[in-house]
Amino acid sequence: PSWGREGRGGGRGNNAVTTRDVVVEADRAKEEAKYNSQSVTVITKEDIARKQGKSVEDVIFNEVGVTRTVDAMGKVGISIRGADPRHTLIRLDGQPVLGDVSKYSGNGDELMRIGAENIERIEIIRGAASAKYGADAIGGVVNVITKGPKDTASVQFNAEGRYHSSHYSSPYESSATPSNFFLRADSGKVGKFSISGWTSKRDIMPVY
Repeated sequence: PSWGREGRGGGRGNNAVTTRDVVVEADRAKEEAKYNSQSVTVITKEDIARKQGKSVEDVIFNEVGVTRTVDAMGKVGISIRGADPRHTLIRLDGQPVLGDVSKYSGNGDELMRIGAENIERIEIIRGAASAKYGADAIGGVVNVITKGPKDTASVQFNAEGRYHSSHYSSPYESSATPSNFFLRADSGKVGKFSISGWTSKRDIMPVY
């Protein structure tokens, strides 16, 4: 950029000033979070890659104010700022994950089944958000946004296997081989349309 500067004698001179390259990055989700009355955290796909989380559960329970709870039946729940787990609203792509009845039996189990490979970002709202999201959001909201279709055709497949052996377990338990997998296919951009499909399986290990 350059600016004009008036000289002492009434003339006018031009002094060119050269600066380094200025890079401006914009993130719509993070910008919108600034205008919310509650405390909002946006976890991007780059953040998830740095944390090396395999599921949503691996990522969100490292955040401040988000606690993993386990009831007497071993069901996992999400407590935000000490609120009851049933008062945490879990949304997937803007839609509630659980219905009115199943939310009382522990909603955190659903998060284990969502693999981190297909997550674009995670938004966590701490504090009462009932005015916007309803009575289920008294404690807060966890909103998981999945990745949209890609412009180029591609196929992604991840597989994970594990063998557990213990001298103190039964033969059935020692021979169990839980396995997880993730499969996604993108058609790429065909005209004005692009299609993607994905499926996954993630075993839920028992909580003792």
